[in-house]
Amino acid sequence: MTKTEELRTTILDSLSKMKEEDRINYLIDSLIESKLKIQTETEEREKAQKQANLLEKKVKCLEDILAKTEVAKTKFQDLCRVLNESAKEIQENSRKKIQLLQEQHELALEALKRSLDPEHKK
Repeated sequence: MTKTEELRTTILDSLSKMKEEDRINYLIDSLIESKLKIQTETEEREKAQKQANLLEKKVKCLEDILAKTEVAKTKFQDLCRVLNESAKEIQENSRKKIQLLQEQHELALEALKRSLDPEHKK
């Protein structure tokens, strides 16, 4: 015997022991209780569906933010790479300039020494 059949038998046994007016009231009360339960479950299901929809929207928004963040990260990394290359280039150019200035300074000092040296003046 299935649960439905067992419940049916139990209800019929209970109803057979009641007066007709009590049976009608019992059935009406049971119907009202069932309808209220269905209504409550429907409201809860609708509320849960709304919450699920809201969460889906939030997830979509967060996924969009993540995608934009990843794009920004890539651009930032590219910019850092370019800046590092520029800094190295500037550093190398500065080193070459300093070396050139040092060489020019050496040459100028030698020229000054020669011009001040009495043996070279003769």
